[in-house]
Amino acid sequence: MPRNNVTNEFAVIGLGRFGSSLARTLVSRGAIVLGIDRSPELVQELADELTQAAVLDSTNEAALREVDITSFKTVIVAIGSNFEANLLTTVALRELGIPNIICKALNIRQRD
Repeated sequence: MPRNNVTNEFAVIGLGRFGSSLARTLVSRGAIVLGIDRSPELVQELADELTQAAVLDSTNEAALREVDITSFKTVIVAIGSNFEANLLTTVALRELGIPNIICKALNIRQRD
């Protein structure tokens, strides 16, 4: 899906309040956005607004490869309520070589 050398392409993992708002804002500013969440309901709700949307377990490297996540230079992990999923997703993205990973942190301890 992403085109090489284009910097306004983002994957947003976690489509709760923060992630969906961020994804919508990016699209409104002309970005290409892949939205990812475990919840089919959340993905369905945003499917018509985003460039592409996928239901998958973001802690699973194979599932991330299936949506060609490595084509994105920037991936935003907007998982807030489940720190373990946030951390495991971030580790999977690092293992896959994503150059820019931005993670939502709920407190200072998670940020560090």
